[in-house]
Amino acid sequence: MLPGTIAYVYIGAVAGTLTQALAAEELPQWMSIGLYALGAAGVLDVSWLVTKRARTELVKIVDEESEKSEKKPGCAGQR
Repeated sequence: MLPGTIAYVYIGAVAGTLTQALAAEELPQWMSIGLYALGAAGVLDVSWLVTKRARTELVKIVDEESEKSEKKPGCAGQR
């Protein structure tokens, strides 16, 4: 949840900055746009990697827990 929140905040900040630049009728320099794009790509990439790792760990934990509950005598089918 945190990586997604960070991505939304970053994208919102970039949109606000670009809106201010366009309202002032000044086009942002290509270097600024490039850095914003690079930052957005980095935030989205890290968000994707963290999400992928979290899903992998969650599946591993769920599998371990289901194996433990299957090994307990007298607990088959109970929750």
